[in-house]
Formats: sequence, structure tokens, C-alpha cells
Amino acid sequence: MTNEPATDRFTFPNQLPAVEGNTVTVVYDKGGSAQVQLFFKNDNPQQAFVGQLIVEDARYIHDAAPLPVPWGLPPPVTIPDTILSAPTVSLNIASLATAPATLTISGLPAFVTKGHIQLQMRAEGNFGAQVAGSESLVPWSGGLTSQKVLITYASPTGFMSPVWTEVAEMSCTMAQGDATISDVNRNLTKGLYYANYFTYNLGMQYVPSVWIDIDTGLYDLSGLLVANAANGSAPVPGNCWDVNSFLMFLHDSQGIDTEGQRTVLGPNEGPFVTNYFCPIGSDPTDSALHLRVKFISHFQCVVQGNVSDAALGYWNELSGGAHQNPAWGWPNLPSWQVIDGSNAYGLTFRRWLTGDLEQTHPYHPFNEVIILVNTPIDEPRIAQAMSVAGVE
Repeated sequence: MTNEPATDRFTFPNQLPAVEGNTVTVVYDKGGSAQVQLFFKNDNPQQAFVGQLIVEDARYIHDAAPLPVPWGLPPPVTIPDTILSAPTVSLNIASLATAPATLTISGLPAFVTKGHIQLQMRAEGNFGAQVAGSESLVPWSGGLTSQKVLITYASPTGFMSPVWTEVAEMSCTMAQGDATISDVNRNLTKGLYYANYFTYNLGMQYVPSVWIDIDTGLYDLSGLLVANAANGSAPVPGNCWDVNSFLMFLHDSQGIDTEGQRTVLGPNEGPFVTNYFCPIGSDPTDSALHLRVKFISHFQCVVQGNVSDAALGYWNELSGGAHQNPAWGWPNLPSWQVIDGSNAYGLTFRRWLTGDLEQTHPYHPFNEVIILVNTPIDEPRIAQAMSVAGVE
């Protein structure tokens, strides 16, 4: 009880029931409390039961957490159980009746995680419980293991209010163990890039979104979740709008506000040449998979004024050092570019020039990928970019 309003791909646009039962995934904020309602039956035909329910042990048991995400599958780490507390409550159950007892369980984990709650309890009162095969009466004791309980950074917001439990479980897996916005932002961005969830559908020409309806602007989140579940370990196609809009949903599910931003080279400036990147779905540490592409525009996710981009793994960071990762928490520069002498770092290398050539990349694991080759290495000629806030 008292968990965050939620839905899922089977229930949307309706919400899951407010009292979830013991099967449906529930969502709580970090560091808060949860309520559990238990029902006790008194089979005694002669007297009411009067006593108390005592919680002997209460704990949150964490699922195995992934290590920070490099390319590949690292071994998980074990997070020690979080010890919870619950006060003793009164029980008063009429003869041959059933009555509820509500426990307020405090001390939920103070960081993003996923797992379940485990309780060990006993009931003591004016009479005990029948022991099988015996006439003796003893205090009742028993245990309870809850359904999956997700702990988010804050109350889900934006497009994830009510929160989709599938999205919240993904974000809690990616950011498990994180207690600050910057850590959650970094690990959601890296988590999506390395999750083998999307593959960038670069092609001969501009490739429209797979999951966004251009006419309505609606994102087919249910279709994406169904397709990914059906694909198993195989990624689904998507472009920058698909990937970074989904990155926004992951942040929304953690209660972190986002904005969408489209970067272009400016009105009437035409296409531009990117710096070297490795598209989502491939190993960014492999230099053979990095490429330069002719872009018309690019869509990113903005968190607390800084840019995150899970669609591209950048070969260099903005200072020019090795990065080989997606971008998170980068300054929101007008052209997404830093000029250092004759070098340019960030998304934009320079505008597209007459004489630039395109051809299929020989080593890249995508069909019909067109990249820039034989690029003239001249002093960058950069037009100021134009940023357009909001998601269309």
C-alpha cells in the first residue's frame, strides 16, 4: 500500500490497482516507508483473539547489482541487506472472522535499487495457534516475502507519472546503488548505451523514427517494450529521437526532470559532419567501428541544463581526451563543440563541404551505413548551432 501510482504495457492507459496484492511490481521512493496489510483468520469458534503482531526481522533484500557498465557482461556485485523496522501492532479478530493488520515499514534503502521485502513475524495473545498433529497451542509465527519492490530516486514524473513498471525496473537496474542525480544520470546514459536495447538505424538517407509517430508526436512505448521482449537479446532499431526520448523516460521514472533538445548547424546552414562516434549497439572501444557521418540534426536529452546522449559513443571528450563512451553531463554548448586550435571536439566537426564523399563502412555491423570518407582536413568552419528545446 501507499506505493507510487503505476501502470504497465498491458494496463496502460489505465493504472494498476491501488492495493497491489502480492504479485504486481510496486514502486517506492528511496529513504521512505512502505505499508503492508496482512490478513489473519481466527478459526476459534468460541472466542475472539486479542493480542499483538510482533515483527522479529524486517529487511530489504537487493537483487544482484551490475558493476559500472563497460563493454561486455561484468560479474554482479552483492549489496548487503537493508535492515528495516516495523512497530508492533494490535490484533483483535472476532471468532471465525478475518481482520487486517497494517504494518508501516520504515527505513527503505536510501539509494536506487530493486529487490523485495522480507518479514519474519509472530502473533501473541489470549490463545495460540494449533500445531499440526498436536493439541498444544503456541504463538503463531511466520514469514512473508513480498513481490518485486523498486526503489526510485524520487517520485516518478513527466511521461512516467503514473510510472510504467517495465521502465522503472530498467532504470533501477541501470542506476542500482546510486543516491545522487549525477550518478543516476551517468548510469542511465551508460546503461542504455550498453544494454543492447537499441541499434542505431543509420542509413542511405535520413531515417525517420521507428517508435515516434511524426504526425502525432506520440511515442509507441508499448510497442517498443513488446518488440524488445520478443527480440530477447537482440536490439531493436531506432534513431536519436527514439533512443534519447527513451533516455528521458528512464530519467522520468526516477523522478528526474528532463528536456529534449534538437541541435542543428543553424538556419540555412545545411548538413554538418560529426566527430568520430560509435553508434549505440556496438563496442565503442573498437576504433574500427567509429565513423564520421553527415547529419542534418541530432536529438539529445538535457538533465539539469547539461546534455546526455545515449545514441552515440564519442571517441573524444570535450577536452580532447579519450572518452569512448556516450556523453553524460556535458555542458550544453551552442554548437555542441569545443574548438582547440585546428581541432574540434563534441558532436560537430564542421559543416558539410562540396567534395565530401560518402560510402558504406566496410567493418561496421549495420546494413547500408553511410559514412564520411576522404574528408578534407582543413581548418574547421563552424556555424553556430541552434538549440530547440522541447519534445515535438
